[in-house]
Amino acid sequence: MTIYTNNSYNVTYTAPSKGINSALTTQNSAANSLPQVASTYPSARGSDVTLSDEAKAMQTSTAVYRMDTGSGTKQIDLDRYFTQSSPVNDLASGAANLLLPSSNNVLALQEHISSVFPDFLTKHGISEAPQTMLFDNQGTLVLPNDYAYKEELTAALEQHPDMLKTLKTAHALSSHVAGIQATAPMREALAQANSQAEVDIILENFSAYLGDNRAQAYPEISLQFSAKGELTITADGQSLV
Repeated sequence: MTIYTNNSYNVTYTAPSKGINSALTTQNSAANSLPQVASTYPSARGSDVTLSDEAKAMQTSTAVYRMDTGSGTKQIDLDRYFTQSSPVNDLASGAANLLLPSSNNVLALQEHISSVFPDFLTKHGISEAPQTMLFDNQGTLVLPNDYAYKEELTAALEQHPDMLKTLKTAHALSSHVAGIQATAPMREALAQANSQAEVDIILENFSAYLGDNRAQAYPEISLQFSAKGELTITADGQSLV
């Protein structure tokens, strides 16, 4: 499994590993923006507790979403999440800030990209988004050969790795979510099996997800854009969230 790591929050995401992880579950709650709160809070003794600069920035940011992480559900400023470059020095703190493969996170990333990608295109003189965008198993960007602004968009993303990481993360987490959904019937059947013979039958029935060619059995994830740059994430051509 290839692991890509965000230098700031240690967000781990991969090209589809195609493995079965019974510990993962898909959460279907919608992504919610952070409500506005006051910049200071009165303490029990009557003094004010001033928020940190980061907390103040989150109050005014339009990119804050409720995200599922390794340490629970958090409000995260996705603009800041993908632009920060401070290294994570220990595994525990990095794991705590992983973005988990959940429908909630996929929806939040889809909404976030839809809100920022159109402006990104405009700023780089690109008048039309690609119809589709893919990332291969090595994490390499794949654009349609007939896309008129292929070279311009590729260059713009190379100049802005934060946007590239945002798109790549959306694609990778979506691949995991689609894989979890596709193999849910197998995991449910295995949980109800009463003998090794039943387990063997179940594994045989779902062998397409377990063999050397298992990649072909999993849904193909595609980032589908409107001409303006609004995103819909699809699995085998169907909306994922």
